[in-house]
Amino acid sequence: MSRHSDRGPLTRRQALALMSAGAGAAAFSADLFAQKTPSFPRGSVIRTLFKDVPPADIDGPILFHEHLSIELPPNLNPRPANAPPPPPAQPPATANVDLIVEEVKAAAKDGIRCIVDGGHPDMKRNLENLKAIATRANLLVVASGGYYMERVYPPKPPPIGTARSVKSERTQTRR
Repeated sequence: MSRHSDRGPLTRRQALALMSAGAGAAAFSADLFAQKTPSFPRGSVIRTLFKDVPPADIDGPILFHEHLSIELPPNLNPRPANAPPPPPAQPPATANVDLIVEEVKAAAKDGIRCIVDGGHPDMKRNLENLKAIATRANLLVVASGGYYMERVYPPKPPPIGTARSVKSERTQTRR
């Protein structure tokens, strides 16, 4: 029951106040949640596997952290002595390129225009599989770069932003 039910019906003034408040809230929330077209600096590009694309040319959603190809190293933590033996190693689902192509095609059918693969070389990302997936699914794919977990860092990674680190990341994604 509303708080007004025990005091009788609403007056016209109360009804108008409630309707005005509702209309104002609706107008405010529509503006608050409306999608706005983002702006990008002149010359901006999204570097996909096969070409650089101006952001304005991508006319739909971008999935920005997917794993189309990944084979993480096994858990390196010691197992307790009384733990049952681990299950036999299975190939990762992403090793099945046909399956991933069908999933990416389904995403494209749902309106996705670009996928950023969150895998890195240290995760045993297979760049050739990514290229095959992008080609066969006819979808823009971005391969990320860098390092993920400290346990798989090289002994001495190049300092961030140095020519050596930038060249290394470009080499990994442009092979």
